[in-house]
Amino acid sequence: MKHCIRLPDETYEFIKGEVAFILKKCNIRCIPVSGFEIATKLKMKLRPYSALDTIQKAAAMKISSDGFFIESDEGEYIIFYNDDKSYARINMTLLHEIGHCVLDHGVSAFGNTDIEEAEAKFFAKYIAAPPPLIDKINPTSVDDVADWFCLSWEASYIAFNYFKKWKSVRRHRDAKDYELIIENLFVSNNNIRKRLTSYHESLQT
Repeated sequence: MKHCIRLPDETYEFIKGEVAFILKKCNIRCIPVSGFEIATKLKMKLRPYSALDTIQKAAAMKISSDGFFIESDEGEYIIFYNDDKSYARINMTLLHEIGHCVLDHGVSAFGNTDIEEAEAKFFAKYIAAPPPLIDKINPTSVDDVADWFCLSWEASYIAFNYFKKWKSVRRHRDAKDYELIIENLFVSNNNIRKRLTSYHESLQT
């Protein structure tokens, strides 16, 4: 059983900055954050396992039951993913593999180091539900996070608890640059503002 790896604080900060950069570069302004949209805008190719023949699919499953990425001879990233999984699991897999690509890790089909896996896992967790965005919905439960960000209950539980820790620290410091970038991208979206207003009004009735 693998133990959770604690990365250096500066690595977490770097990854958060990369998340903000990718969201801004791809002009992502709505939630839930879609791995399909980000991969497409980054010109990455997506290949579902169902598009593979029997032998190819067996080989893919041997590499990972969720997904992996390869880099073509032309330098193009191709993400393979198991489309038999739930949407929430597929989306997190795509975000995880995008994280490997963005963080310049080795090809996941050949195996990644434990540190690279920890970095990609954090990238996916943070981009799927950034605390500054969770804060906008003023969640009272794990279910709120699951509903808004289209996450599995387990991923929502992790995100909600991470958010609460972030919130306890955030009130005692100024916003980081990457937090402001994320907030500004989404707050400027009229649809998000309307949905938030409607949501908050429903809580008061």
